Amino acid sequence: MYERVLGLEGATFGMNAKQRISALGLQDIISAGAQNVQMDRQSAAALLVRLYAGMHGLGGGNIAVAGRRAIFDAQDIDASRRNAVGFCLEKGLLKLANGRFEPLRPVTRAELINVFAAMPG
Repeated sequence: MYERVLGLEGATFGMNAKQRISALGLQDIISAGAQNVQMDRQSAAALLVRLYAGMHGLGGGNIAVAGRRAIFDAQDIDASRRNAVGFCLEKGLLKLANGRFEPLRPVTRAELINVFAAMPG
């Protein structure tokens, strides 16, 4: 799906999963050895920012977050994922539950469906 949204269909044809992850520059988000493992919410946020950046020609996905909100479990969010989490919260792509982001909880299918429905164009 990542390839389709970014117009890269066919670019990784014939590659195995590890090669595709590397060719798409996603090895810092998706572990090539764990393709069947559920993705946690902070990694999903990083992937969504990369997707959004690609859709809008913004390069590598380094998007600054303008607003800040209180996140009670912010200390549990990996430092490399904080801007991505902030962006997704700011855009309403991912939500807090009782002020908590729960960065290590697996992202659900329902959350991803809502994300793609709400993804800014």
